[in-house]
Amino acid sequence: MDFKVVRAGAESKFFELCQGVVEQLGLGLYDLTYAAGAKRLTIFIFDKETKTARLEDCAKVDHALTDVFEQAEWIPESITVEVSSPGIYRQLKNKTHFDMAVGEQIKVEFNNNGDVNGVNGALIKKRKVVATLVRVNEEQIEIEFEKKKYNLAFEIIKKANLEATI
Repeated sequence: MDFKVVRAGAESKFFELCQGVVEQLGLGLYDLTYAAGAKRLTIFIFDKETKTARLEDCAKVDHALTDVFEQAEWIPESITVEVSSPGIYRQLKNKTHFDMAVGEQIKVEFNNNGDVNGVNGALIKKRKVVATLVRVNEEQIEIEFEKKKYNLAFEIIKKANLEATI
């Protein structure tokens, strides 16, 4: 998993603009995607205390962005904007996302870079596991799976998401 994903072009401009508006409202910007061809912007927000967003939060952000977008000449007039919660199965794409998920159940999918003969070999052979996220640092995460703790370097993680416990 590479956290060095750099936003470029319009997506970068949207991220900066939206982050400022969202933070002024006391919320956090979880993620953002921009499909230039479809002129579609999807913004994922969260309340910093509850780690989710209510419908009222989404409406508040949408309303605040409308005024800002109308003043920015670089934004297409026919853009479709969707403001949403990241969801209960939210993707964990960067260290901040993992930090927010400490103590929660997560699903981790491994890529082919894992040493299946190494210390975590038996775990990596499973390809995917649902485990409790115990700790996060700059290089790795610690999970608890079947009452054992494992340290997993980010480089062997293909993708991860929060796993709902219902």
